[in-house]
Amino acid sequence: MATPSLLAITPGDGRDLAPWVRALGEAGLPAILVREPSLADAELRQLARLAARWVPQVIVHDRHPAARDLGLPVHLPDDGRSPPATAFTASCHDEAGMNERLRQGARFVLLSPVWSPTSKPDDGREAMGHQAFLALADGRPVLALGGLDATRHRALMRAGAAGGAVLGDLFGQPSPAAAAERLAAYSIGE
Repeated sequence: MATPSLLAITPGDGRDLAPWVRALGEAGLPAILVREPSLADAELRQLARLAARWVPQVIVHDRHPAARDLGLPVHLPDDGRSPPATAFTASCHDEAGMNERLRQGARFVLLSPVWSPTSKPDDGREAMGHQAFLALADGRPVLALGGLDATRHRALMRAGAAGGAVLGDLFGQPSPAAAAERLAAYSIGE
């Protein structure tokens, strides 16, 4: 499992994600993290199958009870749970957590918040900023999360970062077509 230059994270807000996943996949999205803990098991399986048709790399968030049963890589939240025996990624909020998850074998980690998250306007955590993120990532498979937009993503990629993870800037658009249009501004596959 390669570290994607861009990972989209689904919003977990109950909307029908099928048209969003298809539009983003057709627009070239390299990877998606399905973060939908409230879906029924069958709905999660259906969404994961759909995502796998349109997006090259699909990861399922471990907050869903069926995540480890789908045969896909699993994403661990920053809550200390044990990694699965299969491929996994992880969320981290500090250097120690990031180092530990990479030591445990995470294929890549998300480090946040780099900027203030657009999907969590009430998030009170202090954003670390571009330079601090680059220093902590230090060329390792670490994606920037929190407040990512196309301009910031291009700057990260120019600075040699592995990439970034985005939720609000894509799923905050008014339609799947608008999200796909927005994706075109990101530097993916360059």
